Amino acid sequence: MTDWQGHHVNRSPRLSSLLASAFLLILWLFETGASAHREILPWRIQERTLEFSIDENCPVGTELGTVVIPNAPHYMGPPLKYRFGSPSRLFAVDETSGQLTTAAPIDAESLCSKARQQEAGASSQSSDKQGYLS
Repeated sequence: MTDWQGHHVNRSPRLSSLLASAFLLILWLFETGASAHREILPWRIQERTLEFSIDENCPVGTELGTVVIPNAPHYMGPPLKYRFGSPSRLFAVDETSGQLTTAAPIDAESLCSKARQQEAGASSQSSDKQGYLS
């Protein structure tokens, strides 16, 4: 085996393994320190389903509850921001607190009627179905 300058080096396999382990440890420490410095940590939010109850015809702005992230690491750098995965005209979520409120009047009859009209108007080839608000 030769070193970086081309000199012949006689190393045991155990020493080579220890050197490789030390290099990987140093690389891991560097990457961990760089990640912590940039405040980017390997953590994922698990997808969950939340259920809230609401009265029909409640006023716009009615608070339904708060979306919370369980087991969020306390060492996270930038604060979490909450948002919907797709736009909602019926509900709003406060970006910083996770407070869920109504953004439009909730009228079950008109919502179910609209869902039935969309389902009836869909072509026979379409597999897209609209759900019902319950």
